Amino acid sequence: MFSKFLKFNAMFVSSLVLSLFFFVFLSGCKNQVKYQVINYKLGRNISTLDPQSAGSDESTVIKNIFDGLVRIGPNGEVLPAIAAFWESDSDSTFTFHLSKEAKWSDQKTNVTAYDFVFGIKRAIDPKTKSPFVKEILCIKNSKSANLGEKRLDDVAITAVDDYTLKIELEYPFKDFPKICSLSSMMPCCQNFFETCNGQYGKNIKTLLTNGPFGITKNWERGRAINLVKNKNYFRKDERGFSPSIKLSINDEFSDNKNTKFDLFASEEIDACFFNPSLSTKFEKLGAKIFNFNNKNWGLIFNCQGTFFSNENLRKSFISSIDRKYLSSEIEKIRFLSLSDHIVAENITINSKKYIDLASNIFQKSKLDPKELLKLAMKELKNNSIKEIVFLSPNDEGLNTIANTLLELFNKNLDTNLNIRSVQEENLNLEINAGNFELALMPISFKTSNDPMETFDIFKSNSPDNIAMLKNSEFDSLLEATKKTSDDKIVTAIEYLEKFLVNHAVFYPVCSSSECFAVNKKIQDLIFNPENLDVDFTFAKKRR
Repeated sequence: MFSKFLKFNAMFVSSLVLSLFFFVFLSGCKNQVKYQVINYKLGRNISTLDPQSAGSDESTVIKNIFDGLVRIGPNGEVLPAIAAFWESDSDSTFTFHLSKEAKWSDQKTNVTAYDFVFGIKRAIDPKTKSPFVKEILCIKNSKSANLGEKRLDDVAITAVDDYTLKIELEYPFKDFPKICSLSSMMPCCQNFFETCNGQYGKNIKTLLTNGPFGITKNWERGRAINLVKNKNYFRKDERGFSPSIKLSINDEFSDNKNTKFDLFASEEIDACFFNPSLSTKFEKLGAKIFNFNNKNWGLIFNCQGTFFSNENLRKSFISSIDRKYLSSEIEKIRFLSLSDHIVAENITINSKKYIDLASNIFQKSKLDPKELLKLAMKELKNNSIKEIVFLSPNDEGLNTIANTLLELFNKNLDTNLNIRSVQEENLNLEINAGNFELALMPISFKTSNDPMETFDIFKSNSPDNIAMLKNSEFDSLLEATKKTSDDKIVTAIEYLEKFLVNHAVFYPVCSSSECFAVNKKIQDLIFNPENLDVDFTFAKKRR
């Protein structure tokens, strides 16, 4: 249901904690320097640590116990991991040269190019149902193989030899190495996998890792996880990597404070996601803060509702919005920005942001909003729309924007609507149940780079159809877009956006930022805003 799109709402409800212990020896010193525990809380219990089938909640754990071809650095740069270096031919064929020192956690089996061939093809295999497979379907013949139209053997991934991996793409993609850090691109040892009888990654006995941390013997699915530093990890640098570091993950989290801020202030947690409204309080603690957009807020109409089943009524409301005035009001609010598209701003097409490639999706209505309203009232055989209640999130900034919209509706349509503010989780519940006519609501985005995720929720048969839209024309357009060639995909996506706006189904208003705070005592913790991963490999917390 709709709640699956609100990834962060469950982040604080869960009870899983990461605790990282550091002990580093200073050369030439007699005394051992001890670092404090780093506490970090995940979104929920871990059900599987199979990189090819795990979801976004497991991603942080997987990125710390597995190494892919590359890792992402503190500034978003692509760094070598198992691949010592790589080269490309016209940005459409990449050859990765693997380190010969990397081993699996059995400490006797080397990580080879064949492990990457097997792991990546597992992700592409439709039987695996990998959550992030769409991001790697740029590999030649992978899309057809994922649809069952070609064999996995046709996918253009080749082990030239034990330590040379060649990958051909469907089209030139300069930034392809960056997606090689994804969980779905992790290696998988075929010989070990075949001994697991379908249980790979579900418990300690069926898991073989190759990253900076390993798992202790007491982990069971859905229970506490304890990670220990991989003493034989091959990748070290000047930041003082120590094989004696221990990482613990425990679901017995102490939650005796009221808010994330209280927990952060008392150092019961040392890094967390938080609402931007608390930024000033976190800043006073000296926290390092990362900002990133993860939600597009817009007007959603109930297309099966008592009133807004009428398209002309929906259009009258959209037409009454002075977008220039709306933009000026949004600019006054910190962590909000005008949203000119339904698709998230981080979505890329052929390594370029979609929002930088797309044209304007808004068209000025040729009809006066009041005339559209009169026509709608005639069609509805109703002279009053006073019963309409405008649902708004109970957030200071967003509530200001909702009241700006209400002001425009009442002014330009001579209406007298009421606004009702509710907590975001309750807003989601009411929309999910169809108990609304008009609302300011968010579409939250997963870490996937697939723009089709955005439009799938408007499909007639989707269980997450938040607008209650039943439109065969849109369904057909969506399916056609999914089959559109890459050189025409931007225009096709624009058309989907314009359809939803022109038919007044969803009207983009603003995007809101989520924030991630890190304790000022911590150094070398890497947070990647693009896929929300936390890399603890070299992290330390000073006393």
